[in-house]
Amino acid sequence: MKNPYKPEYTNIPKRLKLKGLGYFGHYFFVLLILFPFLLTVLNYIKFITGTYRGVRPIEELIEGTGIFVLMAFLLFLIQFNRLKFKNVETPLTADKIIGLCSKYAGVNNLEIKYVSKNEFVAVSNRSAFFELGEWGEILTVIIQEQKVYINSICDPYKRPNIFSMGKNKAYKRALIKTINNAIA
Repeated sequence: MKNPYKPEYTNIPKRLKLKGLGYFGHYFFVLLILFPFLLTVLNYIKFITGTYRGVRPIEELIEGTGIFVLMAFLLFLIQFNRLKFKNVETPLTADKIIGLCSKYAGVNNLEIKYVSKNEFVAVSNRSAFFELGEWGEILTVIIQEQKVYINSICDPYKRPNIFSMGKNKAYKRALIKTINNAIA
């Protein structure tokens, strides 16, 4: 079985590509927000076929659930943009950067899921109910030539989540700072 944490990307990584259930986990809340509108579409199909027996007029249903399409679109854009890589130029070698990432993962209690000569993936294992919004994050690092591409999102292979309470930005910033400090 393939490792879902092994990153897939094009020649120049711009966005993290998810696999299988990763897409579902990442975009789950977009689908959830669309659910009331999808029910209205089903009622509209019944209206067209003459089998609609609802209490509310179909026009009122469409007007009332149209806001969900807008909210889902905005959430889709947010989730889509979260897959973008932050890139950092550095003179460090790939081995040195992978070593820094491994040390960073150890300090921050991240579990390393995948490592190669130019790729690194680690996840946090928070699953306590009391840590609301922190079901786990996935940190992805790709090294190409003199550039390091970094992404951190809520782990789509675990429980669906859209809020990391600032952990994703903190992981990215701290790793960039670690890489920059190693240069000096």
